[in-house]
Amino acid sequence: MLRMIIVIIAFMLPSISCGSNAAQKGTLVGGPCTYEKIGGVCTATETDSEGKVHFTFAGMVGGQNVELKDNKASGKMTAGEKVSCTIDFITSGTCTPCLFSIGECGKEAWDAFRSYKK
Repeated sequence: MLRMIIVIIAFMLPSISCGSNAAQKGTLVGGPCTYEKIGGVCTATETDSEGKVHFTFAGMVGGQNVELKDNKASGKMTAGEKVSCTIDFITSGTCTPCLFSIGECGKEAWDAFRSYKK
């Protein structure tokens, strides 16, 4: 009986230590995250061959009127269609630092984010 208990404990130790190592190393990725939301208007410019809608954001970022081109979203918008949207810049956490309420930041939006953070 004692031999059986020792064998069971020997098999359980590696799994117990792996779980505690992950917690000790701080492997948490992601939230909770907070963002500064900046309102504007997003205008669809085209739909590419992969079905992604390209759009331009127009709004005020860092006290300046900006027009940020070539962002992408999934969805059904037609060229010229305008929708209210936000560009979101992270203020805390480790989530995506720059995103839109309707899609992904393109190069110009990332440049605006980098300038905004300085």
